[in-house]
Amino acid sequence: MGCTSAKANKSEGDIERYHQEIFGAAQSGDVKRIKDILDELDRRKASTTKKENIIIFGIFITLFYQFYLFSDEHFILPIFTTLSSTSSFTLPIKLITNSSTRWTKEVMDNEIPFRNDYPRPHLRRKLWLNLNGYWSFTIRSADETYPENFDQIIRVPFPVESYLSSIQKRVDSRMYLWYKRTFQLKSPSWYDGNHHQYRIILHFDKVDYSTVVYLNRHIVGIKHLGGYEPFSYDISPYIVNYEDNELIVRVWDPTNHWYQPRGKQLLDVKESNSIYYTPCSGIWGTVWLERVPYIHIDRLQFQTKLSLKNVILKYRIDLKTATTTTPFDYRLPNNNMSIYSDKNFPQKPKYLLDEKQNIKLSKNTANNYEQLGFMLKITIIQKNNINLIDFISYKPNIEQKISFPLNQINLWSPENPYLYQISIDLYQMDVFIEHIDSYIGFRQISLCSTKKTICLNNKPYFMLGVLDQGYWPDGLYRAPTDEAYRYDIEQTKNLGFNTIRKHMKSETSRFYYWCDVLGMLVWQDMPAGDAYNGYEIELEDDKILRLHRDNSTNDLPLAERKQQNLPKNESPLPIKVFEAKIQFEYELKAMIDFLSFHPSIIIWILFNEGWGQYDTIRLTKWLQSYDEDRLIDSASGWQDRTNIGHIRDIHDYTKNILLPSFDDENRALVLGECGGFGLMKYGWSYNAYSDNYLLTYIFEQLIVNLSPRLSAMIYTQLSDVENETNGILTYNREEIKFITPHIKRVLNNDYSRLYKFKHIWNLTSIPYTNYTNLSLSKSFNLIIDIDSTYNHRFYFYTCYLYTLVKITIDYHYTMILNQTHEIRDYHYISLPSNLFRGYREADGLTALSIAAGKKHKSITETLATCPEVEVNKASLSGITPLLMVAEVGWPDVLDILLQRGALVDAAPSGKRAEENKIAGSTPLIGATKYNHPECVKHLLAHQANPNHQNQSGISALMLAAEQGYFECVKLLVQAGADLELAPNGPLALTMNLCGQTPLFCAAKEGRTDIVKYLLDRGANPGVQNHYGVSALWIPSQKGMLQVVELLLNAGAETHVAPFGHLADELNITGWTPLYAEMK
Repeated sequence: MGCTSAKANKSEGDIERYHQEIFGAAQSGDVKRIKDILDELDRRKASTTKKENIIIFGIFITLFYQFYLFSDEHFILPIFTTLSSTSSFTLPIKLITNSSTRWTKEVMDNEIPFRNDYPRPHLRRKLWLNLNGYWSFTIRSADETYPENFDQIIRVPFPVESYLSSIQKRVDSRMYLWYKRTFQLKSPSWYDGNHHQYRIILHFDKVDYSTVVYLNRHIVGIKHLGGYEPFSYDISPYIVNYEDNELIVRVWDPTNHWYQPRGKQLLDVKESNSIYYTPCSGIWGTVWLERVPYIHIDRLQFQTKLSLKNVILKYRIDLKTATTTTPFDYRLPNNNMSIYSDKNFPQKPKYLLDEKQNIKLSKNTANNYEQLGFMLKITIIQKNNINLIDFISYKPNIEQKISFPLNQINLWSPENPYLYQISIDLYQMDVFIEHIDSYIGFRQISLCSTKKTICLNNKPYFMLGVLDQGYWPDGLYRAPTDEAYRYDIEQTKNLGFNTIRKHMKSETSRFYYWCDVLGMLVWQDMPAGDAYNGYEIELEDDKILRLHRDNSTNDLPLAERKQQNLPKNESPLPIKVFEAKIQFEYELKAMIDFLSFHPSIIIWILFNEGWGQYDTIRLTKWLQSYDEDRLIDSASGWQDRTNIGHIRDIHDYTKNILLPSFDDENRALVLGECGGFGLMKYGWSYNAYSDNYLLTYIFEQLIVNLSPRLSAMIYTQLSDVENETNGILTYNREEIKFITPHIKRVLNNDYSRLYKFKHIWNLTSIPYTNYTNLSLSKSFNLIIDIDSTYNHRFYFYTCYLYTLVKITIDYHYTMILNQTHEIRDYHYISLPSNLFRGYREADGLTALSIAAGKKHKSITETLATCPEVEVNKASLSGITPLLMVAEVGWPDVLDILLQRGALVDAAPSGKRAEENKIAGSTPLIGATKYNHPECVKHLLAHQANPNHQNQSGISALMLAAEQGYFECVKLLVQAGADLELAPNGPLALTMNLCGQTPLFCAAKEGRTDIVKYLLDRGANPGVQNHYGVSALWIPSQKGMLQVVELLLNAGAETHVAPFGHLADELNITGWTPLYAEMK
């Protein structure tokens, strides 16, 4: 027959072999056989695609909710095979799963990690040598003076505990780490010129923690203490030209067994839900050589200040004279090796930091470089290689200023990370000394407004950030490659964040370089030292906030705020020892000195959650005077000091975030940590959910409900770390756990497609009942459209489950919840996707409708052209093939059906349709519901009625306006849709829809473009629903400023207020739009 030949031309792939059976079944009316065939095709199709449209329902012990989800999916990439290493030599190391990343193999294959990545990108010289790669290595007792042999090989620069080091062993305070390698300086470039005019500098980017360096058996300088800042030695006196030079490094890392700043490193992590991680010992930054002049450029500082018309650049370029340590000859008799002793080095006096000291330091650092005739020729270059300015400075080591017209400068921001290149030439008496390349970003961070808010370049700027712990499964403290640094920043920015809080560690300069280049704001923590408790008293407001945080669900009452509930000084506070203070403050200043160049860093965080916190007022005042270019967050989390620093910082991982009242005329309010959402699959997180969709929903709710009082929000966290799994990315960075398009939209203030909960069913009694046997069925009117354009997911949602419960759903699915399901909060349990069977399953759909509903287009098209197939045959509920095709969105198939005589306005009707809530839904309403503007256009061209209303009184225009489908709105209005049509009647009254015109629907959802379009075409701005809520009222209450302005400009009245019994029940009687906005 004709259908068969049509089939042969249209079929392709797997579908072809099923066509004969489909047509035979269609002719004989065997709909069940057709459905079985199509189900088999669905299964085959599901195995080749992961994309799905889903409606998620939750069945709760407390509440029954419905999720509306759209077509999105999370992103998963393949990863390398997990690698492992074991050792019995030292302490056992924590097992790490998925310890490889996409960059692991690259590191393993390359002889020299970070070979071409200049370690100090903001102050670049051409001549340098990377000493990364394979070193001889051994671990010895700290009692041994010098190892007899080096029995292992280590890959530098990765911590000893890491997989990439090839050692992967845990060490502690009883051990020394010994590194050894040889190198030659073969190029004549290293020896050009007078030996006394040029020096060879050995740089260590990062070593944790105490470092002693030997070259050719000479100690090259005083040992260095500090795990986060770079340090260097002038090794010129010890170098042997054109021959092998033996470099030996000894490292001692006691971690939390000494006073050192260490961040979250902890030797003895016993809890499975610990917020502390594997320690990282030894060399974890690039080791490198460079040649510098005897007097050379050592440090660059740039600060930007904006006025109404000008950009003022404060700059300081420091020169330094190379110095070497006087060699000494206290050696071991057997191996001719010098013994390190602090006694052999002059001891400098140790001072605590003080703001008054800064002035003295700045006056003493200028030296006599100006008198010696040193000058600097500076060129600032635009991206088009055109010079912005050339100028000369005769005053090194002193802050100077230069001004530019504001309209000539591209200001740096996350949206426009514009960097100018800088070329600096150093001369002495017109004799060229050296050339340096650098860059600069002009930006200003400040507080502005009466109620203080954070401003970037003099404009309020809300910072949406992520907490970044800086751990990697293969490299631990060190990213495996430079590209891995960049990847993290790019992923963060692509999701819609503009800020990273670098938490409890500082990175190598390469990380901040990429933040500068890519446009990512950075809050930089000072790593905590010596204790995870504080040395200062907790203020009363912070105690109230702590009680709130400790109540994880916010459902339990807080203690009343009375003095007797908040006792002070129950026990004397511990006292921080002087050595711990000195080391913390030395490393604090060293961190700022090294990182203050980077324009991306805009906030220094002094203390986190009280860890080791002491002398906050003194240190904050010092820091504010030492770096005036940035904001100071004195106490992130708690232990706040009133009006100290620029920021009041709150941490809150609960669902109902509590913000304090405080004097906002002096400081800005930020949410420095929140969220902590994770999946239940493995590990622990502050708030765990069963799948990616629930995870995304709760994140959307966090963002939507952020208080307008805030200047910033930092979400915990960028990636999983070891057993802590509340990352947006998995630990190996291979999976984004959120539904990515949703996160991007909500972070860009697009709330048009949020996942939504709707209350459907309630099984709660007060006081709580310990249910033991529940039988749930469709008697609670759960209607799920199996054949709609959505698939389905189900969850059982429980709370405070203290007893065994047997639950039977739909008479055939049973599960038992007992003590193995212990939960501290809310818990989702996945249910089978086919648990509830919808009305269309047994609704008598035709073969044509089934094919369309299952989105088999070629089959649908072939059946539609078959003369034997009746195009107007409806199901028991009145669903026609035209309605199914319109909902699916195939305009070409619509045309085939319409040309064959399909009724354009046919709609389901009768008791069954009313029960299934589809009565009155024409194909035009169906096409609009699923946003298919091309189908809308085709149906209107065939005279579809644009003013038809379904059983609830909803028209296609109402639906399009509320959902934000602008193209559909324009098509319907152009076709004559009534702008003032609104639902009425008993059902509309029951559903609170009466009076809601298309303008009302658009306004309440914040559809600014649609509101403007409808008002421009004469829609009534003063429309009210049946209990007096006006189109202006809801946008005012929600803070939708643009919609409010449009309605007011169109003449909406401000005094109209709700009335009647429904308004009384909602407690909004008499609330004008202004009052609603204030509430």
